[in-house]
Amino acid sequence: KLQFLYLIGFSAMSVDGNASIAELCSLVATALDAKTRYAALTKLRRIVSVVGDAQNDIEAVVQTGVTSHLVDIAAGAASDDMKCEALWILNNVASSVEEHTAHVMDAGALPLLVQLLPDEAVSDRVLDQVLSLLGNLCGDGAEEVVEEGLLPEIARMGRRVFGETERTGKHQRSIEVARQLAWVLQNCVRLYDVSTTGPLLSILAQALWHSDYEVLSTAVWGFAMVASRHGQAGLDAVVASGVAGRLADLCCPESEEYPTALASAAFRPLGDLLSSDSDSHAEAALDAGVIKVMKFLTDGKRDSSFKKAWKHVFWAASNLAAGTPQQRDALVSSSMVERALAFVA
Repeated sequence: KLQFLYLIGFSAMSVDGNASIAELCSLVATALDAKTRYAALTKLRRIVSVVGDAQNDIEAVVQTGVTSHLVDIAAGAASDDMKCEALWILNNVASSVEEHTAHVMDAGALPLLVQLLPDEAVSDRVLDQVLSLLGNLCGDGAEEVVEEGLLPEIARMGRRVFGETERTGKHQRSIEVARQLAWVLQNCVRLYDVSTTGPLLSILAQALWHSDYEVLSTAVWGFAMVASRHGQAGLDAVVASGVAGRLADLCCPESEEYPTALASAAFRPLGDLLSSDSDSHAEAALDAGVIKVMKFLTDGKRDSSFKKAWKHVFWAASNLAAGTPQQRDALVSSSMVERALAFVA
């Protein structure tokens, strides 16, 4: 790793517009005044954010050994501007390749997140970057995230952000923070075993009532992933979360407030419940009104805007046809058989 001592004299100077990555990293690590360090951080962040060129530049940054200094700045800098720049660079490094993600964790990023997540004094700007970094670190299902005790901290933050919104209709944190938090929750429930993420699913269920479409969509896809990726245990978790009714409602919007793509996503976990070997899963979907949903999505009066959902709807109908006598009766009485015939006619 590069040594930074040979450039200490350079720290008192203004940051040269043509400064190399090595020079900028040296300034980040050794600059004696905040203005110089901040200028170096800003230029370094811009370099590693350029699409197409970032990969080689990120590798060059990693090779300097500056990452641990970035963690220190994010943990202890006096200004939010300085923290945000350091966290932004860490985010770009962590989101690059698996080796770089591991490098950021080795540099102390996880203890940093444990420090910053519970701190209610952290600003929305900083928290947005903190959550983005957390989402990138758990994006590969790293067990270190669980071992460091971050999942309970995520749950506590979720209760503060989404629980308060559900109770009062007011946002405790910015929409950007809510979106990042929903993404982190989605990553966790997608990658980690449901026995580990049970408390997070209850938070994600609260996000299904959020007024922001991006938060809502992320939460819907989170449950779709739980249902499709975690087998019977995932379907058990979806039922236990009590979200089937809400998902059914989102499949049948009463207005054009939400894009039709949301209906297709919301139907997926309901369809997975119908395809389960457990009759209790199918019954949970039926109790939630899945027949009504299937009729809504295949109404002949509609245009093809729900086309993405049709395959899933008719697959679900075929699973009902192969189910219990009561399930077959429900299907036959719903006129879905006639609709299926009309679609292939």
